[in-house]
Amino acid sequence: MAKKVLLDKYQIEVTRQPDETYLAVCPEVQGVYAEGKTYLDAVLNVEDVLRISLELLGSSHSSISIHQKFFLEIPNPLRFGLTA
Repeated sequence: MAKKVLLDKYQIEVTRQPDETYLAVCPEVQGVYAEGKTYLDAVLNVEDVLRISLELLGSSHSSISIHQKFFLEIPNPLRFGLTA
């Protein structure tokens, strides 16, 4: 029998900055944002920030259930004219 795992879903907003870097923000969790030189760098950086923030939130609020795994809803990079 397959084991079902519930994953929390967090939406990420990515914008290109005037200096050609990218800013990734998770509006659902206050203070979770990160920059990167590339779109992928920004997404990976914000994923790290989100993971650390959720771990800290879980350890300081025993009534909050924090899952070990989550997934990100990431906007399509083609919006920026990016390809692979």
